[in-house]
Amino acid sequence: MTVRSIRSKAHWAAYLTVVTLAVGIFVAAWSARQDRLWGDMQDAAHEAAREVGLSTRTARNSVFMLQGVANGLFQQQGLALSKEHQAALAERLDIPGTTVLLPITRAAHHTARASVNNHSDSPAFSMAGPKTLADDEAGREKGREIEIALSLGPALIQAKATQSAAAAVYYLSGRGFHLIYPPASDDLQLFTPDMLARDPYRDSLVERNPGRAPVWSASYDDPKGNGLISTLAIPIDDADGQHRAIAAMDFQLDSLSQYVRRPALGIATAFILDDRDRVIAHPTMVGGASDKAPTLQQVAQRAGAAGDWSALRTAPANNRQELAADWALVYDIESTPWRYAMVVDRAQLRWAALRTMPLEAGALAALLLLLGYAEKRRREALVSLRRKAAEDVLQAAPAPVAVLRQADLSIVMANAALLRLFGDDGTTDAASARQSAHEQLHDLIKSLSSQEQIEAGRVSEMCLQRGDSTPFWVLVRCVPLVHEDEPGWLCSLTEVTALKQAQDQLETLATTDPLTGALNRRAIAVRGGVEVKRVDRTAASFSVLLLDIDHFKRVNDEHGHPSGDRVLQAVSRACQGALRELDVFGRWGGEEFVALLPDTGHDGAVAAAERLRVAIEALSVDDDAGRPIRTTVSIGVAVIVPAGDSLEALLSRADTALYVAKAAGRNRVCVAPAGNTPAEVVQAASAASMSADSDSGVSVGA
Repeated sequence: MTVRSIRSKAHWAAYLTVVTLAVGIFVAAWSARQDRLWGDMQDAAHEAAREVGLSTRTARNSVFMLQGVANGLFQQQGLALSKEHQAALAERLDIPGTTVLLPITRAAHHTARASVNNHSDSPAFSMAGPKTLADDEAGREKGREIEIALSLGPALIQAKATQSAAAAVYYLSGRGFHLIYPPASDDLQLFTPDMLARDPYRDSLVERNPGRAPVWSASYDDPKGNGLISTLAIPIDDADGQHRAIAAMDFQLDSLSQYVRRPALGIATAFILDDRDRVIAHPTMVGGASDKAPTLQQVAQRAGAAGDWSALRTAPANNRQELAADWALVYDIESTPWRYAMVVDRAQLRWAALRTMPLEAGALAALLLLLGYAEKRRREALVSLRRKAAEDVLQAAPAPVAVLRQADLSIVMANAALLRLFGDDGTTDAASARQSAHEQLHDLIKSLSSQEQIEAGRVSEMCLQRGDSTPFWVLVRCVPLVHEDEPGWLCSLTEVTALKQAQDQLETLATTDPLTGALNRRAIAVRGGVEVKRVDRTAASFSVLLLDIDHFKRVNDEHGHPSGDRVLQAVSRACQGALRELDVFGRWGGEEFVALLPDTGHDGAVAAAERLRVAIEALSVDDDAGRPIRTTVSIGVAVIVPAGDSLEALLSRADTALYVAKAAGRNRVCVAPAGNTPAEVVQAASAASMSADSDSGVSVGA
């Protein structure tokens, strides 16, 4: 492990330690702040539940008071319906089958309303059936109970006064009458027999309530417009323990909304749940005419809860519960079957806690930004040092090296050796050399990329130019790299101009006749083979000329071999000057030369051969003594037969035609007939030699 790697790891360890410690402290403070917010909401919910319990306890005490007064009256012996009350019962309204009275004054009814006599501070009495009571034991017992009920008027008024949430307080008898406070100005408070079939009365029966305890009814919407109501009823028994009536209070549940809308509850959703899975108080349930109490599931759906809130029915009181993404807490409300519940979305709790920590969050953010800035500067410094080190290494490298950006193939770094390669010798403008290098390397990499030749480590041979337009050859090797967080290419160049020149010289020596400068026999054979294959593919025309200098041995014998060499050189120059650029000319051996004529048929080949013959006939070469040497050539012409000739066969036919030309007197052109065998050509040559016209330069074999 290097010292640099140890330092780097130590730096990262210290950095992570600081970040972890800072984040840990912040998270701990954040968690504590969440716990504090939860504790505040828990205290607010506990206080609200306690106040609800106080309110319901007052209602419970009121009905207990009514029960006690009624039980005491039932214990009194000889209590009977007074004459005053008997007279009051004679007051009848036009309501068939119903007797209504208000003590001291007339009953208030929509058919007989007297506002001056309507005392709303007195209980109202209503009874089903005739006003006259039977003169028997049952009648006397009913009259006695009516007297007891009428005696409860002050107690009803007191019970109502002690509980502001009470919509009405009343005494309901199983003998078909009731006394209610406060009275109303319509017949909705009149006694009806179905009152005895409702839950408040039925729940007071011995079989349903053997303990004779107060019972809260299910919530319902009050038809008298008092909103959502729950009736608290307690049974009243006579001295013999026989069930007689109930003392009841209609409790307005809308009054509980104040306990679930406390500001101290913050983001918590608070509500009161009864024992029938109904929510009887909720922040959204405000007003005197509430709809039917929603179910717990409906409230959960409205709140967008992710979990199931049904566990709140049976969850232990005073203990925090986890409901998926929520926290919940429930309290049992004293003297009721109700539960006070509080639910908090934990995500909202986290954000709420975070909003109360601006200083802590700002400090953490500042620390992280500071560390990030320090790390950025450290990285920049490290990158700068590495770049400087890389530049120093590249500058010191003896080989030409450049770094190019992949995006636009521009040079981002080049060493002095590269600039010297492109002509910066210290006396010229370095910017010019750099510009030349940039342009040529850009074109070079772009060309390699388009040809899919720029592979990692692949070496390519290219010809470039120096600043003075002098060409030079280099081997280019490119490897990918990342420079300053950007992809690039590292290109190294190796100049091979001298090697290339040596290769060219070797190639020239291998393919050129050293005396005449024309192609040698090997090169002619290679080029001829290529042309024959092309003819086979394309069915193009192709001809061969085979030349031989006439009486060349006499030139060497009479004038010397140096003079013969000069004749060979003059003939080679004359032939190359008379041929086209695409024609191939070379020395076949000794005094013989070959000309390959691509895309040339019979007539063109004869014309080309005649041009050569005339050009050579006009030559004059001086020997060492200054004497002129005149020479001529004989030329054999052969035209290829497509898909039937090889180069060897074509040269053989040209050689035979050359023999015919020699036999016919030399200094002439002879064309080999296509398809003739050598024997036939010889016979044609023999005939031609006997009838040759000495003035003719061209003859054709038979």
